[in-house]
Amino acid sequence: MTQSLDIQIVFFVLVIAIFLTWFLTKNFLSLSSVKKSQYEKLKGDFILEQNLNKQQESKLVNLETRLGLIKQNAEKERLLNQSQQAALQKNQGQIIELNKELASVSADNRSLLDKLDAQMEQFQEMKLTTKLEFKEIANQLLEEKSKQFDVEHKKGLAEVLSPLKEKIKSFEEKVEVSNKDSIARHSSMKEQI
Repeated sequence: MTQSLDIQIVFFVLVIAIFLTWFLTKNFLSLSSVKKSQYEKLKGDFILEQNLNKQQESKLVNLETRLGLIKQNAEKERLLNQSQQAALQKNQGQIIELNKELASVSADNRSLLDKLDAQMEQFQEMKLTTKLEFKEIANQLLEEKSKQFDVEHKKGLAEVLSPLKEKIKSFEEKVEVSNKDSIARHSSMKEQI
């Protein structure tokens, strides 16, 4: 803003100098009674004014160029700011959406974990129940098989031992008979002796 005001002041001074130069030149030429020394002096002042005007014009052009560059840079910065602002708003929107999605997924995850805990509890209960039932069934089967084995074992032993028992009985009878015969023979031999 200050540079713009400085440029306007310089431009205004330049316009006044040009006007004064024109005015003095016109009046100087129109006056025939002006002396040559005054003419030379005015001519020198005029040249100085022209040089001053050229310097001020050069400064003005330089200031205008700098102002243009400053405006360009300000516009670039404004556009960059707008771009960054838009990107920031977009990122904030994405963050909000991701936070919502995270909250939803977390809630789903908690729900699934609760269900999993409940299912694990049910599984443990079923496992215990199944284990007890299996143990009971195994005991029943073992008891039945033991009884059946005992019966079959006794039956099998009876079948195996029955003929053996009969043979042993027959053998005992033969041994007894043989013993009796032997005793009788010994007795008769004793009587004979």
